Amino acid sequence: MFYKVLEYIAKFLFLYLVFLIPYTCAFWMMFGGEVQYYMTVAETMFSLFRMTLVDYDYDALKEANPTVMTDILIGTYLAISAIILMNIFIALLSDAFVRVHDKAKANAMVQKAKIILSLDKKKTAFYNHIKANCAPLSENYDDDCEYEDNAKMELRMKNIESEITKMLKILKQQSVTDTSKQPITKNKGEQTDSQ
Repeated sequence: MFYKVLEYIAKFLFLYLVFLIPYTCAFWMMFGGEVQYYMTVAETMFSLFRMTLVDYDYDALKEANPTVMTDILIGTYLAISAIILMNIFIALLSDAFVRVHDKAKANAMVQKAKIILSLDKKKTAFYNHIKANCAPLSENYDDDCEYEDNAKMELRMKNIESEITKMLKILKQQSVTDTSKQPITKNKGEQTDSQ
């Protein structure tokens, strides 16, 4: 933002010098050596800069050269420098701030994206560190491996199978006895047909 403002100030200074240098020559030719702050070209240029900010001695200039040209020179310089150029300067700075403000949201989004990318890289590095240095030991397990004592395993499986079949028989017997104990009732639909 600051660089943009400096760029606009440099443009204005160039435009200001385009008017300041010719008027410096004109004022020095008319008042040089006769009026206090117009003795040299450098003093004349600084006096014109002060005149832009409305600080000048009109009476001393009029005494040194009491012609209409004094009024025309002072009037045109004040009209150009103090009114037109200062308004151009204010407009340039306002435009610079408006442009920067318009780009503020875009700049904020770009900064946010940069921060997210940097955090994502740090997060990936952190996860890699955890995985490599802090994770518990993981080993592969094969459940199809063969045991040394297959006969014992087969015997155990047969025992479990026989226990399950015994339990199923007991459950079937209980369910048959439970259904035989319940009285048989006719449905309502059957009772209405017989009536």
